[in-house]
Amino acid sequence: MNEEKIVLSTDYAKIIQDDELLCIAEIDLLHTGKSRNNTYLSKDSVMASIDTIYNKPIICILNSEVRSIAKDFKSHAKSDYEETQRICVGVIPLPEISNPRWYVDDIGIERLRMNVFLWK
Repeated sequence: MNEEKIVLSTDYAKIIQDDELLCIAEIDLLHTGKSRNNTYLSKDSVMASIDTIYNKPIICILNSEVRSIAKDFKSHAKSDYEETQRICVGVIPLPEISNPRWYVDDIGIERLRMNVFLWK
């Protein structure tokens, strides 16, 4: 069985709905072109595999070791220690809920924005 992880590092996140157990957040999940970890994604490759992203966990590193005070996601792990700090914080729901949509930002980068569920 081939197991792969999705590690989230996002430039944009906005809370849409919030309750005691989870929130629905709008995030920029990825962008086309070269990323910070030197991978390249074309829109065609993302669209060809988009159905594989739904119902998958969101794995990230929080910007604080104390989860209750963490306010954001940290960038990609930069040390062996940070590799051990990855946690599951939510899930990417089906497209009817995640509402995937493309847009081009102010500097011309094409981004995929989606709604996701984040646990508290």
